[in-house]
Amino acid sequence: MKNMIANDNENQTESLEDTSQNGSIRTLSFLRLTDIFNKFASTVDFLMYSERLWKSMHSSIVALPNTVVNAENTPSLMRLLECIASHSSMIPLLAQCDDAIIAVFKCIAGTTRMKVMNNVLRFIDSLLTDGDSGNTLNQNT
Repeated sequence: MKNMIANDNENQTESLEDTSQNGSIRTLSFLRLTDIFNKFASTVDFLMYSERLWKSMHSSIVALPNTVVNAENTPSLMRLLECIASHSSMIPLLAQCDDAIIAVFKCIAGTTRMKVMNNVLRFIDSLLTDGDSGNTLNQNT
């Protein structure tokens, strides 16, 4: 019986470590995509990758409003979406995923901290000004 309990505790610990590692990998992936999009937005048409991009990020997009609750720092996915919205050539890519836009708007809540809210407002501003809001995305907010 003790072996079963010990094995169960080991499995739970490994599961938590896997979840944490997956989250770190996901965060780094979103940050690298942000860098790539910032660097190549004016020269590469990313629209042909939109279906695979949005499909792979769907669960993260759906969870975005929950990840910003009382979050001190902006989630990497929010930074990625803000990046896409900030380049007029990439707004058609964003238009392929209504869920992404809806998720960002759902981040506007009483539990949203100022850094995150600033990113949400820059995202909206970029959409309203066709990506030409004049903001630089190298801010660490």
